[in-house]
Amino acid sequence: MADITESVSKNKLTDEKIRELASLAFPDRTVSEIIGLNAGMCNALYRLTFTDGFRTVLKVSSPGMHGKASNERWLMESETAAMRLIAERAPLVKAPKVLFYDDSMTHCSGKYFFMEYVDGDLMMERRKDFTEDEAKKLYSEMGRSVRRIAEVKNTTFGIVNSGITFDCLYGLVNQLIGNVVGDLERAGADMGVSSAELLGQLLADKPYFDEVTEPSLVHFDIWENNIIVCGDKIAGILDWERALWGEPLMEDRFRSYGMNPYFLEGFGQTEFTRSEQRRLIWYNIWINLAFMGEHYTRMYGDEDSYRRTRDRMLTHWNRLFTAE
Repeated sequence: MADITESVSKNKLTDEKIRELASLAFPDRTVSEIIGLNAGMCNALYRLTFTDGFRTVLKVSSPGMHGKASNERWLMESETAAMRLIAERAPLVKAPKVLFYDDSMTHCSGKYFFMEYVDGDLMMERRKDFTEDEAKKLYSEMGRSVRRIAEVKNTTFGIVNSGITFDCLYGLVNQLIGNVVGDLERAGADMGVSSAELLGQLLADKPYFDEVTEPSLVHFDIWENNIIVCGDKIAGILDWERALWGEPLMEDRFRSYGMNPYFLEGFGQTEFTRSEQRRLIWYNIWINLAFMGEHYTRMYGDEDSYRRTRDRMLTHWNRLFTAE
């Protein structure tokens, strides 16, 4: 079995344990090969091949909150629920199907599920070789996928299948940013700005968030490393574990580094109001705070990386006071 990415949160299982879990999910099949996948930094993934040629991917959560941030309590609950929502309400979106899910913690130290195996290549690995036409088709399809996901609506904002709900978008954003700030404070981290100042400014900007009144499903982490492509088409969108009921602009490709024009055209929006731009700044602050927190929860131990991430966060923070 291949080694999986080193991370304190990864739940590394023996081949014997993986075969046991596979026998519960697929009692009439026999595993012939197990490959550890080097994807993700929180949950562990394994690709299984059976003697009849059938393939599936096993995803296993870490035990408890080991190596996780406060916003990562519901990863597997959110992921499986979001994937099932997509299968029911947005079938044109290429999400793998959940084949078996066990959250009982009786057969394994973590929750786990088996999902449909998607054949193809990671978009990240292919993009350097894209022709202009391939790039246009794939990024446009990415944008259309985000739009279709956003067409799945809910009555409240919150984290999918977590029991955490809010009547307004601000409530959700305040909770998520507040959780990250709390993690950083407990770690004794230097954020470059006080928590009181940061959360106070967020409260002052509440009217910008209150303009969003309809909760939409958001994958949150759609980028090239979570997309499987086959030819010039998207074959699968992976890693739904951070799914939210929020607004589409929370999605990864709307952040400052990801404004691909083909993506925006596919999504159907190329210009943003002042309020939308303000919220985009906050989403960039939030994601960089989360990356700063991972320095401690994942125990990376790279101070230079932390400082670079903090500098990026502070760049966005300063934009709040210079943006017109």
